[in-house]
Amino acid sequence: MISIVTPSYNQGIYLEQCIKSIVDQGYPRLQYIVVDGGSSDETSAILDKYSAQIDAIISEPDRGHAHALNKGFALCKGSIMGWLNSDDILAPRSLWTLASIFRSLPDVSWITGTHCLINKLGFIEETGVHNKNIYDYIVNNYQWIQQESTFWRRSLWDKAGGFIDESMRFMVDGDLWCRFFLHEALYGVDAVLAGWRRTGDNRSSKNISLCFDEMESCIRDMRLQLDRDFLTHLLPLRVAARIADSKFSRRLKLRQFLWKFLMIFLGRLKNSSPFRYKRIRLEVGAERWVVYSVPFR
Repeated sequence: MISIVTPSYNQGIYLEQCIKSIVDQGYPRLQYIVVDGGSSDETSAILDKYSAQIDAIISEPDRGHAHALNKGFALCKGSIMGWLNSDDILAPRSLWTLASIFRSLPDVSWITGTHCLINKLGFIEETGVHNKNIYDYIVNNYQWIQQESTFWRRSLWDKAGGFIDESMRFMVDGDLWCRFFLHEALYGVDAVLAGWRRTGDNRSSKNISLCFDEMESCIRDMRLQLDRDFLTHLLPLRVAARIADSKFSRRLKLRQFLWKFLMIFLGRLKNSSPFRYKRIRLEVGAERWVVYSVPFR
C-alpha cells in the first residue's frame, strides 16, 4: 500500500488539481489522507466533493505545516510513504511507477524523481536532474532534493525516528532527508514523478534565507551523528565543510565554487561507490528497473 498525505491551509485555488492528480490515477492500493488547518476559503467544499475518494480528512486548527504532517503520517498504514503539498501535483501513473520500483528493487529505501517545475496553471516550465547524496550534504550542496518527488519505505521512516521535526518552520523535508542519509543512500529516478508549483507566493521562496539557516543547522547535526569510521576517509569533505561554513566563504560567496571544485576532485580520485550517485532507470525492451551510477559532476 502507498500512503500519501496532503497538508493544506487556504490553498483552495490549487487543492482540487492536487487531489485529482492522486485519485484520478486509479491506483487500487492507495491510502490518501488530507490534513487541513481549518481553512476559510473553498477548501471545505472541495474536500466534501472528493470525500468518497479520500481515506481520511482532518480539518481543524493546527500548529503549522510540520504538525499537520505528523497528524497525517500517524494514520498511515502503507509500506511506501510520501507527502504532496496542496499546491503541487503528482505526474500521471506515478503511483504505479512507485509501486513497480519498490517492488522490483527491495534494497532501495528512498527515491526521488527528475525535477519538474510547473506554473500557476499546472503547465511544465522546467525539468532537470539534480543528483544528490550524503557527500553533497556534508559540504552544504543541498539545493535541492525535490520533496514532492521523494518517496520512501516505512522501514526507513521508522529508522529515522518516524516523525517530522516540528521545530522546523520551513525545512521539514531537509531535516528528514538528513536523518534518512544517516541510514540509506538516495536513488534518483529517470522519470518525472511530481511537479513543484512555482506560484510566486511559495513560503520557501519568500523566506529563502531562513531556509538556508535551517538547512545548514540540520546538516551540522547530521555531521555530528556520522560515525568515526565514516569520517576517517572523508577528511577532505570535513575540511571543505568547515570552509563552506566559514564567514570568509560566505562573505566572498565562494561556497558554491568550493564544493563544486571538491566534488570534481573527489569524483576523479574516488570514482567508485559510495562516492558515485545512485540512479534508477527503466531498461527499454526488458521493461524492468535497473540500478546504475554516475560520478560526481
